[in-house]
Amino acid sequence: MASRMCLSLLLQYAKEHLSKATWDYYAAGADECCTRDDNLLAYKRIRLRPRILRDVSVSDTRTTVQGTEISFPVGIAPTAFHCLAWHEGEVATARGERRPYGGALKPPTFSGPNKSRAFRTRI
Repeated sequence: MASRMCLSLLLQYAKEHLSKATWDYYAAGADECCTRDDNLLAYKRIRLRPRILRDVSVSDTRTTVQGTEISFPVGIAPTAFHCLAWHEGEVATARGERRPYGGALKPPTFSGPNKSRAFRTRI
């Protein structure tokens, strides 16, 4: 799994390993998929130029989100029913988000049966 560092490989992996119904649910997007499609296009426009990323051995990515300091300024957007893809559902997402960087996780509106446990995991 560690070698799947680009979105297309991750999507291919998911499609091969999830049930058809689960894949269809995740891949569909909401409404006419406008937000999903806009996000995919936005990521394709990002270019990281190695000449700019020289000597980042001493860097500080800490920031504050809603009064809480986090060490990695990346948030996990609210998505529903993680338990379709993994038996621990949102609990595993919360655990993974917390380590090693301590990012930000927004609770989803629709969630699996372990929603309250997932957010206790964050504490």
